[in-house]
Amino acid sequence: MSALDVPLDDGEILNFVENLDHSSLQPEGTPEQRLRLSRFAAANGFEFAAHEGAVGYPGMIFGLGFDRAVSQHLVRSGEQFLDIGNYEYTARVGADAVRYRYGFVAIHLERRMPHLVLDSNTNNFLGASQLPVGFASKQRISLEGNFDEYFAMYCPKGYEPDALYVFTPDLMALMIDEAVIADAEVVDDWMFLYRFGGFDLSDPATMAMLFRIIDTVGAKMLTRTDRYSDSRLDPAVPLEGEPVGLPGASRMAANRVTPAGARLQRGMAPVLKLAVWLIIGLPVTYFIVVTVVAFLRYDG
Repeated sequence: MSALDVPLDDGEILNFVENLDHSSLQPEGTPEQRLRLSRFAAANGFEFAAHEGAVGYPGMIFGLGFDRAVSQHLVRSGEQFLDIGNYEYTARVGADAVRYRYGFVAIHLERRMPHLVLDSNTNNFLGASQLPVGFASKQRISLEGNFDEYFAMYCPKGYEPDALYVFTPDLMALMIDEAVIADAEVVDDWMFLYRFGGFDLSDPATMAMLFRIIDTVGAKMLTRTDRYSDSRLDPAVPLEGEPVGLPGASRMAANRVTPAGARLQRGMAPVLKLAVWLIIGLPVTYFIVVTVVAFLRYDG
């Protein structure tokens, strides 16, 4: 992370600005921040840029709203693919257009997995998740130990053993120790980490934290999933859209998940749950409290 905290003088920053390609989209941040991140990218095999438009990831945040963009993008291609960035989109909330921002880390897995979501309890607002979508409560499962104190986990019905196969106690411990600040999603052959509000990628401490998560949680996830196969997938029966020749292949060779496990069922969005609580639940609670206090005073 030394490229992020090395001292810079005004001349270096001015020279950086003068040599920018001003015809291209520039990442957000001050010139000093962009110079630091550009040097960090060059030193660690990344490309640093910004990107307008849709992002072709299957994660929950990437298909929402309009005016989508990655305002800061650190991406490393090749065998050790890694993508870190700040993703933004606009959505309609009633008559208003609201801009949302999420920091994300994208880690490519070798195997296709059932859809799993871990909603961190530590970043909730008034008890409501900061994830942009909700999932049906019947899919929430309980894991071992005190994991439920830190994360709410969602898994497709019938895939509970698969979730336990992946999230062993050592991986759950790493999630608690290293990644509790973020929400996580496993979908298709990807693992995503999300942080509402984004990441300050120019901050050495933030980047050190992210790479610590990647080196611990990410590495363990790759290990736990590299031999996964969906036991419900009958190799003798082709799935809809399967190429000719796969019906006789093994589940490992097929590298697929049944439609029932590929996507969680959606539920009420967290923002709607919070609105219902504020509009209905809070006044009802207040009325009950006032009634009880009045009764106790009268009875006394």
